[in-house]
Amino acid sequence: MMKEYVDQHEHFVLNWVTEPEYGIDDEVAGSKMMKYEFALLHLDDSSIVVIVDCDVFVTNPHASPLDIWENFAHKDTSLILSRDAHWRMGVPVNSGMIIMKPGSFTRQVLETVVKKGRLDPDMHGNLYNAKTLVDQPRLTFELRELGQLDTNSKSPCEVHSHVTIVTQRVMNSFYRIPNSFWSGFHYDPPESKWRVGDFVSHVTGMDAKERVKAARIFGKGCVGIEDNTEGLGKLTTDGRYSASPGSSVT
Repeated sequence: MMKEYVDQHEHFVLNWVTEPEYGIDDEVAGSKMMKYEFALLHLDDSSIVVIVDCDVFVTNPHASPLDIWENFAHKDTSLILSRDAHWRMGVPVNSGMIIMKPGSFTRQVLETVVKKGRLDPDMHGNLYNAKTLVDQPRLTFELRELGQLDTNSKSPCEVHSHVTIVTQRVMNSFYRIPNSFWSGFHYDPPESKWRVGDFVSHVTGMDAKERVKAARIFGKGCVGIEDNTEGLGKLTTDGRYSASPGSSVT
C-alpha cells in the first residue's frame, strides 16, 4: 500500500486524485487540481514533496524519489517530471508524477496552475491535449511561458534553471492494455513502456474498466499506490539511476 511504501522510505507523499470515468466534468477537473492544492498546503513540511495520480503504482520498492532527485537535480532545481509517451507528437511532459522542492518558484507554478485551471480548449484548441486532459496542459503551458520547457525539443531530457525533464525509464513509465478504445496507444514508443525494475507503473489513458484490469496486475486494488513487487527484483543496473535502499527525507 502507499502508506507502507511511504513509511519504508520516510517520504512525505501527498494524497492522490481519483478518476471515476475517462472524460472531463467539473468533479473530475476539480479533483485533478486538488493534488496541486495539497502540495501548496504542505510545501513547508518537507525537503521534497511528491504528488501522484491515483493510477500510479510502485513496482520497485527499492527505488525512491530521493534517488531520482540526487541523480538528476542540480542546486537550483525545483521540479522534476518526465516525458510523456507522445512527447514527439505535441505532448512534451506527463504530470502523473512530479517531484518538487519547496521554494518560491515551486509555489509560483503551483499557485498559477490552481488559479488559472484547465487550459481552455475554445481558446487553445487541443494544445497539449487540452480537450481531454485537465492539469497537464495547463502545467505544460505555464512551464513553457516561464522558459522552463522547450516544447519543440528533440532531446529525451531537458535541464533548465528550475525544471528538469527526465525519461520515462527514470520515472513514470506507462502500462497500457492493448486494444484499448484509443488507437493512439499503438504509437507509444518502446522506451515509454513499463519494464521489470521500473520505479512505478502509470496505467494511464484507459477507460475505467481497463484501468481496473491493469491495477489488478500491479496491486490488490485500483486506488492509490500498491506494493506488489514480489519477484520483480531490485532495480536493474542499466544506467537509469542508482537506488539507495534506506534513503530518507527529513
